[in-house]
Amino acid sequence: MLGQLRSPSAVEPLIKLFKLYDDWDWFDEEIIDVFHLIGPAAIPELSAYFSNDDNEIYNRILVANTLQKIGNTYPESRERCIEILIEELKFYKKNDIELNGFLVSFLLDLKAVQAAELIERVFAEDRIFESICGDWDRVQVELGLKSRESLRKNKETQFPLLDELLTLHKQESAPPQKIRRGLRSSNRKIRKKAVRKRGRKNNSSAFG
Repeated sequence: MLGQLRSPSAVEPLIKLFKLYDDWDWFDEEIIDVFHLIGPAAIPELSAYFSNDDNEIYNRILVANTLQKIGNTYPESRERCIEILIEELKFYKKNDIELNGFLVSFLLDLKAVQAAELIERVFAEDRIFESICGDWDRVQVELGLKSRESLRKNKETQFPLLDELLTLHKQESAPPQKIRRGLRSSNRKIRKKAVRKRGRKNNSSAFG
């Protein structure tokens, strides 16, 4: 209801609910949907919360995900949402690598080509959790900087025998499609719990 009313005054009290429902998975999806419905009017409060690294890391990732969704749904707000995510990624050296991974993933969803140089530095300094967003090759393809075909040809030229051996190994050891989907789902849940746990630990040490 609050989301459908699109009331910006609802954003601040809703953000405060993060502490109450921190371990409730259903709340994660619901709160993103509500902020998404409120739309661009929610950006100032969401940006303030997201930029404060005293806040729990997983909740900050939820807010970043919301900004990505708002940017993709409301074209007039896309650049502002990209700008907020880029500003936080500039702190990649001190950010958790999981946070950097999610930021890159959200920027890819927004097709933020202007972030390419910064993202390349993040990868070059190994400050990213690649299983969240993929490797630098995938990033270049997603941003339209390179084609999949050109990357494939480049790898074949550099490592023809290794590429063939890896392909054969994948074919022999790849699990069935249903199992792969289950593994991806399990990995997401494990990463989610790990990020939450690390965030709580970091916050505890900060206040201890």
